[in-house]
Amino acid sequence: GVSTLVREARAGHAGIFVQFAGQGSSDYFVQLRTLYHSYPTVRRLVSHVASRLVEQETANEARALGFFKQHGMDIISWLKHTQHPSSASSSSSSPPSSLPITDSTHSRVPPDEYLMSAPVSYPLILLTQLCQYLATVE
Repeated sequence: GVSTLVREARAGHAGIFVQFAGQGSSDYFVQLRTLYHSYPTVRRLVSHVASRLVEQETANEARALGFFKQHGMDIISWLKHTQHPSSASSSSSSPPSSLPITDSTHSRVPPDEYLMSAPVSYPLILLTQLCQYLATVE
């Protein structure tokens, strides 16, 4: 038979999603930025996903729980900013200096603690993995 979860999902009372996990490092954001600046198809995917994430950020549930209160989810601005807080002293992990810098404090890449929080890292790690796949097949 069909499980209760599948029955509820078909009826629109529950949602099902795939979750990739176990990567546990904020380095995913450096990888995502490199892919974003290297592949036009990745930029299109990221732009589409970013708009969906902003919708999630403003959802009543997210607001009530305060998930994105501190830094939001403006990943496009974060990707355009060249320096991640944890790489400020390390030139080896910094993106190339030819990438654009924005001067808005709201666009600065959030600290690792925020990037590693579940509401932020789960969708962005999955997005990074999808972008890696897209770049590989391109």
